[in-house]
Amino acid sequence: MMDVLEKIGWTALYYANTLALFTVLAVCARGMSAIRWPKNVIKSATANMCMLAVNMTIAPVIYLAATLAQAGYDRLALPHVASEAWADVPTSTTRLRFESISSSR
Repeated sequence: MMDVLEKIGWTALYYANTLALFTVLAVCARGMSAIRWPKNVIKSATANMCMLAVNMTIAPVIYLAATLAQAGYDRLALPHVASEAWADVPTSTTRLRFESISSSR
């Protein structure tokens, strides 16, 4: 669980640093007028930051739920594909496979 929280922290730090870098670059290029944003831009930025905060808050809950579901599968001895089998498969491939099965029904 701590490794997930650490990744979330590094992700938040990455986004904060990126925002700061591009804000500094914009101020250097256009002066202080670069940070005088219209109300619609402020609303959009606020909504994006709120969604980022919500996603970072929910991520540990989802990780915990997945861990509990895995424990349930193991306890009930339900058949499942080992997680090592998915290590070399890109996420996009598994998603395309699932979507092709769903759309064929």
